[in-house]
Amino acid sequence: MGEDRQQLILLGNSPSSGSTLLADLLDSAPFAACGPELELFCNRELYDFSRFQRNPKRTSNIATLKATGIHTRYDHLPGYGLSHTEFNNSFKEAPDLNAWIQDFARGFLAFRKKPKNGMVFEKTPQNANAIDLWLDTHPDHHFIYTVRHPLYVLDSLLRRGWGPYTASATWLVNVALYWNFREHPRVHLVKYEDLVGDPFPRVSALLNMLCSPHHITAEDLRKSYEENPYRKQVKRISTWSTGDDKSVQNANNRKVSNKAQDLFEGSLNTLIDPRFASVYGIPELSMREALDFFDYSAEKTEGEYVQASVSINDAKKLWMKSLRYLLRGESWRVSQAHHRAVIQKK
Repeated sequence: MGEDRQQLILLGNSPSSGSTLLADLLDSAPFAACGPELELFCNRELYDFSRFQRNPKRTSNIATLKATGIHTRYDHLPGYGLSHTEFNNSFKEAPDLNAWIQDFARGFLAFRKKPKNGMVFEKTPQNANAIDLWLDTHPDHHFIYTVRHPLYVLDSLLRRGWGPYTASATWLVNVALYWNFREHPRVHLVKYEDLVGDPFPRVSALLNMLCSPHHITAEDLRKSYEENPYRKQVKRISTWSTGDDKSVQNANNRKVSNKAQDLFEGSLNTLIDPRFASVYGIPELSMREALDFFDYSAEKTEGEYVQASVSINDAKKLWMKSLRYLLRGESWRVSQAHHRAVIQKK
């Protein structure tokens, strides 16, 4: 591994797609480390590094619907062995973004007592918001996108208290962020259904491909996963089903609520709204096109067709985001785009 070899790989996805399970598995390799979510690399302002250095609090717009903005998780820095002050000072001292990334990755590897030439993975669902900039920053940068059947994502988000609109539109918005990079050689797709079906062979193969010259067998990864104490510290949402310390569970086996089934069927003829697509530079992707690409079923049931409404909770989040955009000088068109991210196909 050369000295200029980048040692950070990003993970991104729709929420409730299994990336926490994937992070647990990746972190279990003796040469890899995956810390808590930072919500940093999704910030498009980061990639104009000289400008960002002058004001690390600068944040960009973000396409993901539930987020009112980008909020760097300074409270997660202890999981990387850093204080808030040390983190901010590290930007000021770096000659460029790639140098900062290397220092950050190697510092975390040292904190975790992992090999100096190991690999760091950073999992924040919103990372797809800047996938283009990440890939362009260095020819060694890789990105892992995790996807799960949208019916189960929708059901999980509803259990977490999301409103009907944000819960039903979030999956397609996130896939649209990934869509133009689905055949990129440095973008790697991990389907949740494949992951839980054969976790250790699949993740060991992924690690061996991305972390050369290191190598791990599926059996060794399984043993390391069972004994990994670090990821147990990561805060988890009570409705998640990632398995206990020694097993991997398939959360798709959980019974789906009637509300989720009805909302999913109501979303089958949706597509990304043209205005939203224009604001965020994403394709006007349809739900059926996305389902076909991932080979996900869209079978009708006897459930009721329900079109997603905007709940009070959704409305508060959406208007808070609009206000933030207007205060930073965005146009009314940009500030309102997320209120109608998806529409019914005519």
